[in-house]
Amino acid sequence: MTEQKVNFVAHVILLPTVLCIGLVNQCLNVVTLSQIPSSSFTYLKASAIADILSIIALIPFIVRHAGLHDQCSRTAMLFHAHIELPLVNALMCAGALCIVAMTIDRYLSICHPIKFFKSAVSRYNIHATITILFVLSFIVFVPSGWQKMTREVIDANNQTIWRIERNVELNNTSAFRIYLMFRECLAKIGPIVILVVLNFSIMRSLHKIGAKRRSIRGRPNGTTRVSILLFITSTTFVICTLPASILSLFMDHFNNKSLHMQIFRAVANLLQATSYLYNFYLYALCSSEYRQALFTWIRLKNVGSASKGSDPRSFKYSSVALRNKFVYTITINKIKK
Repeated sequence: MTEQKVNFVAHVILLPTVLCIGLVNQCLNVVTLSQIPSSSFTYLKASAIADILSIIALIPFIVRHAGLHDQCSRTAMLFHAHIELPLVNALMCAGALCIVAMTIDRYLSICHPIKFFKSAVSRYNIHATITILFVLSFIVFVPSGWQKMTREVIDANNQTIWRIERNVELNNTSAFRIYLMFRECLAKIGPIVILVVLNFSIMRSLHKIGAKRRSIRGRPNGTTRVSILLFITSTTFVICTLPASILSLFMDHFNNKSLHMQIFRAVANLLQATSYLYNFYLYALCSSEYRQALFTWIRLKNVGSASKGSDPRSFKYSSVALRNKFVYTITINKIKK
């Protein structure tokens, strides 16, 4: 298999398929999360919106790899070289940072509930935080717009076309390498570390809660299932995120035209795109509140009548980690006196 075939299969056949399924899932997420009046789910909705925008922003990337772009248009080629991937990565970074903010919020509510409820932030502050995270993500990826450059060439038909090449001179400077390390730490490695640490702390708290409930009720509860799911989603996120991060950091140290490099690049991009697929199913699996909102929306669409609210005797708290990403939500019923 040649490099061109690897590129075509990965980015023109497989990637659009993954993105189409992911787009449907993320749209369902936004519709469902919009019906849940919870500050925590506001972060999730912002992350889902960022994912939808990043999927749309990937369309020019697919068009270019399919060979359908206009190489004679300098404006179009400048977009592909300087805006295309930085825009996609900035949106993906914004979604990941929203999940980090959500996880910190859930960590405080579960592991430090007294301090959390005393200093609970307003919805305005949450929206301000989300706005700051989006702006920060775009600012961080602005220098990435100069990683590539366009070069004017004459093709076999004596026609002027524009080709995209890596800006080797810039990428080999020490300052830009430091920037790349900072960018990857903020966009991928940092969220991984934060979420793994907080995820471990939340799992410990859930284990203690589960042990206390078993000692009182004398029967098992669902915390073990949630803990296993947290471990699975954590491992999945690391597997889906690290290859793309390694590719970004060490791109200039490999032979970019080799078959093995093209295969690794294709696998890394596909793994990163799979983060769009499983969020909806994990939300529905872990969160009874999410399932209830989804069923309510389905009934409203099919029957035209709203369903009743949740049981007021329930005390719900959500634990959500990466898209990038760990997501877990759990409902704890009050112990009946």
